[in-house]
Amino acid sequence: PGCSRYSSLSEATTIQLELNELSRLSNNSSYKVRGDGALESILLNLPANHLPRIYVDVNTGHTTGMLTLGARGDSYYEYLLKQFIQTQDKRLFEEYLGAMESIKVNLLKSSADKLTYVAEMDNEAKISDKMDHLVCFLPGNLALGTLYGAPDWHLHLAEDLIRTCMAMYHTRTGLAPEIVKFDPKFGLFISKSDEFSLLRPETAESLFILWRVTKKTRYRNWSWDLFSAMERNARDPDKGYSSITDVNSEQPTRRDSMESFFLAETLKYLYLINLPDDVLPLTHYVFNTEAHPKQWYQRRVRGKREVVRLY
Repeated sequence: PGCSRYSSLSEATTIQLELNELSRLSNNSSYKVRGDGALESILLNLPANHLPRIYVDVNTGHTTGMLTLGARGDSYYEYLLKQFIQTQDKRLFEEYLGAMESIKVNLLKSSADKLTYVAEMDNEAKISDKMDHLVCFLPGNLALGTLYGAPDWHLHLAEDLIRTCMAMYHTRTGLAPEIVKFDPKFGLFISKSDEFSLLRPETAESLFILWRVTKKTRYRNWSWDLFSAMERNARDPDKGYSSITDVNSEQPTRRDSMESFFLAETLKYLYLINLPDDVLPLTHYVFNTEAHPKQWYQRRVRGKREVVRLY
């Protein structure tokens, strides 16, 4: 950062898959070494609960700010697991398991309408009953981890959380808002300032992985519900697809903007869920946080292992 000594947690820890790949392709280990160094400085300064905060002091590696799996924090947890899949560094898997256990103890909540959600926590340990749509990457990550030795409760939790993510789509447009909150008496609700939709990919991603892992047809069916809602409310026949301003409007206003992740991720996952499993199989590829598939360097699924040189 130019004028601040702080970087966001997700920025510092969402480069490693890519730098590992660059080292493999270029036969030059220096890229991997740099990426590993950024992550290592954070791992060395983790609190006892394995959960770093969202701002990282670039000089010390200490973290501060909110504790969240939403904006600025999400992909740290995503890449702990995916780096393990890519490199078979067991320490990363152990750190991932420790983080998931701590999330279950400290942040996992149940709403008045019987929805399981992941809350946030500030520096004073005060809980905020809100959940970004960004957190909907977590069901897919939890399900993916069970292919590599994560305990069964990870899959059970994944299936509970995806129901919450789908509840976000129970709006007049069938599209999810950016953020939902949970009232102690009434459960899930949407604040006026959060009712816009950017057509984010996290729920589509989790539905894709859950389909591949469980083969439960409801995940394919739910993905079609998402796509159909986008076709009805976000598609402009002349310009593509647009973010919308109000998911609960009968006639939503389009923002005249389409995020790059909509093509790179949202549509890609909604397409892949309808293809055979041998198209980009989870036994040979890991998807980075922008849904770009990368081949593994060391493959291990249910005890079978094939080693591929990293560089």
